[in-house]
Amino acid sequence: MSKIILFWTEYNNTFTDVEKWRNHTFVPTELHQLAFQGHEKLGNTVELYTYQKLDVNFKSIIIKDAHDIIDYRDAFASLQSGHSIAHISDAVRISRASDVNGI
Repeated sequence: MSKIILFWTEYNNTFTDVEKWRNHTFVPTELHQLAFQGHEKLGNTVELYTYQKLDVNFKSIIIKDAHDIIDYRDAFASLQSGHSIAHISDAVRISRASDVNGI
């Protein structure tokens, strides 16, 4: 069993207001569902960080607020100025993984 740190948040250029982005409900795709099922099957404990509302019903998936690591206003401002969501994802995941010796 491994502790897995994931980050999934939806962003595109139609989000122009930080609070609307923050309160958006992210709907996992079939690909996300397969990833969750794979982690569940392997017995991994998964911390899933997001800035948005997310409803996931897997016992091994623990939803966490990415705001606890990087302020959501700072993340949104970075996205608005052209930074990739992958940069924020990396920062969140590496920060948390280093705290808990996770992957």
